[in-house]
Amino acid sequence: MSTSALPERLEAALTAIRIDLDRYHAVIGDRIAEAASRGELEPLLTQTLYAELHAGIGNGRESNATLRRDRGLENALAAAIPHAGTTATAVLRQITTHQVLVEWDGVLVWLPSSTIDSPDLPVPGNPVQLRVPPARPGLSPGFLLVSSSRAVEFTRPPLRIYVHLTDPLAAVDAWQAVLARLEGADVAYQAKILVRPGQYPRRDALVVYLPPESAAASDIVTNAVEDLPGTGTTTSTFAERLAPGVARAWEPVDERFGFSGLVSATGDFYGAVAALVQFDVTDDTVFLSSRERILSALGQFARSTERSLVRVRDALMELRAIGHVRLVERGLRGAGVLDPYGQQAWADEMKQHLDDLDRWFEPRGSIERLIDSAAGAIHTLLGAIDRRYYANTRGSDLGSDFRQIARMIHVQPSDAAAYQVFSAAFGMWPASHPRRPAVEDIATAVLAADSTPDRADVTLREHDAGAQSSRRPRKIPDVAKVREAAEAQKMFELLRLSDLSADLITPGVVTLEHFTNLDAEHTTVLIELIEEAMVAFDASTGLGVAATLRCQLRLFVGEPGRKVTVQLAEGTLTAPDLRVEIRSLDADSHGKVEVA
Repeated sequence: MSTSALPERLEAALTAIRIDLDRYHAVIGDRIAEAASRGELEPLLTQTLYAELHAGIGNGRESNATLRRDRGLENALAAAIPHAGTTATAVLRQITTHQVLVEWDGVLVWLPSSTIDSPDLPVPGNPVQLRVPPARPGLSPGFLLVSSSRAVEFTRPPLRIYVHLTDPLAAVDAWQAVLARLEGADVAYQAKILVRPGQYPRRDALVVYLPPESAAASDIVTNAVEDLPGTGTTTSTFAERLAPGVARAWEPVDERFGFSGLVSATGDFYGAVAALVQFDVTDDTVFLSSRERILSALGQFARSTERSLVRVRDALMELRAIGHVRLVERGLRGAGVLDPYGQQAWADEMKQHLDDLDRWFEPRGSIERLIDSAAGAIHTLLGAIDRRYYANTRGSDLGSDFRQIARMIHVQPSDAAAYQVFSAAFGMWPASHPRRPAVEDIATAVLAADSTPDRADVTLREHDAGAQSSRRPRKIPDVAKVREAAEAQKMFELLRLSDLSADLITPGVVTLEHFTNLDAEHTTVLIELIEEAMVAFDASTGLGVAATLRCQLRLFVGEPGRKVTVQLAEGTLTAPDLRVEIRSLDADSHGKVEVA
């Protein structure tokens, strides 16, 4: 394993942290983090490190008052945006008389037909270019996000530029200066700025996201805020300092599991597929180029996956060497399970999870079979695309095809060769069959010596080993019907969960107390969605998302360190303070009765 030295400032900050795992207690700077279990301490420690070492949020500034948006500040920042629109890519899903339904960043949105930047509406299912306002106020909680007038795509991890701002009033001038300089230089970017006055000063109050090819534009941001009033002097401990109050850092990437390679391969793959959709597929240059890009992306994906598998297997081998039972016993202390029977059940369940994970990743195990199956399906699809493309090419001009055959026949040296070409072109090959004598030349039976043969009746029949034969043919199960029944059951369950989740639609962002007295069936769905959103939670955006067929749950962090207890129909729910928003993915959710 290769390691690199940490920057002195970061090493000193991390060395000063004091953590007591026995008492679930940690001290970071002038902050104290205390929890009831190790499971609660870890996220609390993450939040405290972020606030103290990165954002520089002063102790005590995380109250509800500081979380409120200031409409006046937000309007002033929106008015300072120097451009009126930007271009975004979405997928067209439905067309009506005056509106279109598009899938934009994973969300279904109804927009006016004039939003599509094209004189003709494409067929639903195809990518479209949207001309939309540059600002997206609610996308990043607590920030106003804006996209450049020039279309921007982050196919690789972006470079972040952090600007320390101390005053919300001066922030408007800094925001306007940075955006004006970037637009003047025709740079593709995204940027966001803090709209909560109570959280100033903050080292990441203004953040600019640059594609790797535009990394040199960091100097533009540095020069734009130089000597401006309201610019702070300190920077994030985790970032590279460029100037007083300005720092930069690449988007965090976990190289241990090859995420950067997978993201890059995914971007290349979808870019190549988009080219097949948007351009003339009968053009050899477009088709062959896109095909090569797709194969290259799939190859890169396979290599990244293989590297990831090696690392995962090495880690699992280390866990196996330590012993799953020993690991579970060590983890039991921080699990917060007090009942002895519950402790044993928890330990058995965790050991079973580790054993299952080990078997999943073993050589030629489930994960490899799954990857092989997916790769086979993709290559089959590409082969079908190839055959379809070349079949269309051959049949696109019958006259040209016949002229080519005529030229091939004309250049043959003899009539026999010409007839061979003709037969090959039109499928008139003669059939060949093996020749055999009319009468078998082997006797039906040959006696051994001169002994009398014994006659034996033999019946061949399949039956289970050790089972009694009923002498009746076994009925072969109808696999198609079994599969259809399983799929119908799965679809029924999906629709049931979808209907239950639709009953949970909220009037906006709410606290968990909103779901007081919720019945058991809806509570199960709510908790499953929250757990899924917590797994998908992105600390950089402060957002986790989960969805059913009809609804989407968006999860936000509430007040750090605060616990809430919600009385439900069949018990109580104790959890960290969270904010959730459940909204419908249907085009029209009016009239839906909310259970919560």
